[in-house]
Amino acid sequence: MQFDDVLEQFMPMIKGCISRWRLYGELEEFEQIGRIALHEAWEKYNPENGPFAPLAKSYVYGRIQQELTRQNRRRERSVMLENDHLLPDQEDTAGLICLLSFLQSLPLSGREMDWLRLYVMEGSGPSEIAERMGVSVHTVKGWRKQALQKLRTLAREQKLEW
Repeated sequence: MQFDDVLEQFMPMIKGCISRWRLYGELEEFEQIGRIALHEAWEKYNPENGPFAPLAKSYVYGRIQQELTRQNRRRERSVMLENDHLLPDQEDTAGLICLLSFLQSLPLSGREMDWLRLYVMEGSGPSEIAERMGVSVHTVKGWRKQALQKLRTLAREQKLEW
């Protein structure tokens, strides 16, 4: 059987997966991921190991899930400051006081607040913050993850877009 025939037969399964996970905004990207996964399954298929359909479904669902996980990790690791001018200059005392006041009003633990302050106000990275605070980089990344989760929850509650 040619791959084109297999693709035609299994395209409804790929679209069903996309529909189930409501990935409409990136439809073409996930369809392509599904096609590639189907092709990988088709190349590795051995009829002696059983029917093709379960293998195909496993590959397609697995690859789409991997991409979703990758995207989530990217979102968790990045804090977007689209406009650098949103941060006040070091000479702008009133702006710095206002920013610090805002940061202190956030529902973060002390260490999460330390991470946010050092990251936003001083532009320090995880290794710099870890060295300065006397902890491991892994610990700093944990603070960052928790802080970002809380900030995203707060943004959703207040209907803000990140």
